[in-house]
Amino acid sequence: AGATINTGALDAPDLSGVNFTTAGSYTVTITGSSAGYDARPATLTVQITGSTGGGGAAAPKITLAKAAVAYLAGSSPSSAQVLGDAGAQTTAGSLAVDLSSVDFSTPGVYPVPVTGSDDGTAAIPVELAVDVVSQPAVTLGSPKISTLQGVALSSDQVLADAGAGVSGGGTLALVDLSGVDFNLAGTYTVKVGGAVSGLAATPATVTITVIAPPVVTVAHSSLSYPSGSSVSSADLLTAAGAAISGQGTASIDLSGVDFSTPGVYAAQVVGSANGIAAAPVVVDITVRPVISLAHATVKVAGGAKLTAASVLKAAGAKISSGSLAAPNLKRVVTTAAGSYTVELDGTANGVSATAVPLTIVVNPKLTVAHRTVKIARGTHVTAKLLTKKLGITLRDGGSEKLKLSFGKVKPRKRGTYPVTVSVVGAHGATVTSVTVHVTVTR
Repeated sequence: AGATINTGALDAPDLSGVNFTTAGSYTVTITGSSAGYDARPATLTVQITGSTGGGGAAAPKITLAKAAVAYLAGSSPSSAQVLGDAGAQTTAGSLAVDLSSVDFSTPGVYPVPVTGSDDGTAAIPVELAVDVVSQPAVTLGSPKISTLQGVALSSDQVLADAGAGVSGGGTLALVDLSGVDFNLAGTYTVKVGGAVSGLAATPATVTITVIAPPVVTVAHSSLSYPSGSSVSSADLLTAAGAAISGQGTASIDLSGVDFSTPGVYAAQVVGSANGIAAAPVVVDITVRPVISLAHATVKVAGGAKLTAASVLKAAGAKISSGSLAAPNLKRVVTTAAGSYTVELDGTANGVSATAVPLTIVVNPKLTVAHRTVKIARGTHVTAKLLTKKLGITLRDGGSEKLKLSFGKVKPRKRGTYPVTVSVVGAHGATVTSVTVHVTVTR
């Protein structure tokens, strides 16, 4: 009743004369006192609006399942719809709602009273908030997101990665990910929904790309270079035939490779695509010692005795580091003129050098007993005659033949003339030659 006293205290009212079970008007006296003095009493009328027995209907009671209901701007809900949406109920009688103050064309919150009555007995009104809203929509900060193959995303992760929200401050719905195979690379789309005050928001589409991890491949997992080589990373990647899937980039770590020291080194080819690292692949790089020769061909006389040391010395063979191996001379037959090839090898730090071929030429043993002979003028000069007079012998000639060139000799004219004694190979090439002289006398 809002009863107050300017000083002192109010007394508890005597309600013994009020029959709360019977409708009617009852008078109650409000009293009080201050410093021992009674205040002037006041009269309060208590109105009982219904009765559970005898004289009138009980006042109905209104309840709402929802204290607020929402509608899109531009809609025209009826009173019955509003009452139904709010879950309005009454213990008796009928309900009504006054929507005259609601502007359904303008977003805003409008309080309206829900009223009711039963046989002329009014219920106490209950306030209902009518929220007129614009069409809510799901918003996205990143409509395209991605994940690595085999890494499944939850609904919350999708919403967070996509930066999803609802205009008007609504709530987001769980994302249905049943159509996304996180174990299979590809592009998938999902719908993101939401609602504001029970109104469905316009959904948005999120594209999820499941990315297969990039793969580094090499065509050649072992490479070999001579010591002292200057090799770039690009050269090595090309030589190895390195590639990476997913339009990524690959590189090779050469920090542990010493191209000046023979050995076997492991270098990793690494790479990434779309910010995802690929598993590294190892390429073995062999740095080999280098064999050099001052002479690629060594000539020896037929019948000469060869040793590994003498051959290496004659060829001027050297190795950049480590030591040379003794060449295998078993196939070189010094008693048979010809050309023979032997391989020169060596090692350093357990790594073999690239073998280098050395040609050993065994010349036939040509003997000329006399470098100058005399013949009488008018003598018929033949190769046989000169061979005999000069004392020419050819030993271990094999396929080589003896040839005498004596065309300059004039047997009918006195003088000294040169004669060339040659050993000719199977294909007509001169292996060795000696010049002697023939003197024509009287």
